[in-house]
Amino acid sequence: MTRSALVVALIAGLAFLVAIPAMAAIQISAIGEVTAVDSIAGTFQIQTEEGDTYEVVPPEGFDLSSLSTGDPVLAEGTLAGGVITATAVVLLDEEAELTVIGEVTAVGDDSFEILTEDEGVFVVFPPADFDLGSLELGDRVVVQGSLSDSEITASSVVELPADDDDDRDGPFDKDGYYCRTPSARHPALNRLALAYGEPYSELLYYFCEWRFGVGEIKLALQTAVNLGGSMDFGDILEMKREVGGWGQVWQQLGVRGNHEGGKPPWAGGNGKGNNK
Repeated sequence: MTRSALVVALIAGLAFLVAIPAMAAIQISAIGEVTAVDSIAGTFQIQTEEGDTYEVVPPEGFDLSSLSTGDPVLAEGTLAGGVITATAVVLLDEEAELTVIGEVTAVGDDSFEILTEDEGVFVVFPPADFDLGSLELGDRVVVQGSLSDSEITASSVVELPADDDDDRDGPFDKDGYYCRTPSARHPALNRLALAYGEPYSELLYYFCEWRFGVGEIKLALQTAVNLGGSMDFGDILEMKREVGGWGQVWQQLGVRGNHEGGKPPWAGGNGKGNNK
């Protein structure tokens, strides 16, 4: 190869490298089966039901000796280049009928309510030795147990650690870009505003100021629709804040499901997650 041809080849190669953006880390919650444990490297591998394989770097202090090949686990953290840097690793019960991750939206005397990412609403009855006083609204939990309609009799409830990284300022952070920059529309909230014909600014207000999740806002919008527009979705959200759970809201508003006291069929939570 001549010198000029070599220079051209090097420039082309550099241009190709520059054209490849750096792979950004993304948040992930992965449930899979342990396929290998590397005690020397301090990592383990999991394979999900979809066939994805991840190398997992567990949190500091995690006991790798508690894992064996074939164990079902949840690994939550940041994913980059096929490696999950985990903030939480939870050993799961393979005999459980249901495994779901949700955000606590209400806490009662003997149960609590969660809202999952797919907008399912569940009432959870925890094990007898679980301390309900340890839960706060907004906490994220992994719940395993048996499902009956929208109620979970839990065999296990594990609280996931909060994201205490104050430097993280992701676009979907409620103190982040979309709340500071109202002109830049939050994609999910914008879709809801268009679908339900409500002002985007009102949805953003309840998201940023009242700190409701997108799923909760959607439930309030759909509840308003099912009431024939006799009540504003914002009033429904404020009612939700006052009474606690969505079950109480629907009961007071007379919005019923397939049987007396049941949740509406459009409210989700019909076993989505990891049913076995």
